[in-house]
Amino acid sequence: MLRQLRGEMDEDEFLLRGERIGPYLTCLRGLAFEEENRDWCLRIAALLRRRQAVAAKSDGA
Repeated sequence: MLRQLRGEMDEDEFLLRGERIGPYLTCLRGLAFEEENRDWCLRIAALLRRRQAVAAKSDGA
């Protein structure tokens, strides 16, 4: 979608010279938001796996 919004311009050129950057900036924020959600989920999944491993060791001891 970002490529479609900026057409033939690269991102830097589009942000400097493009006529309608609002929708593009909104998409950039949405993308960053979703990447942050993904990163949080990966971090929490790793934490929960570690907790499960510690609990399993404690139960087996």
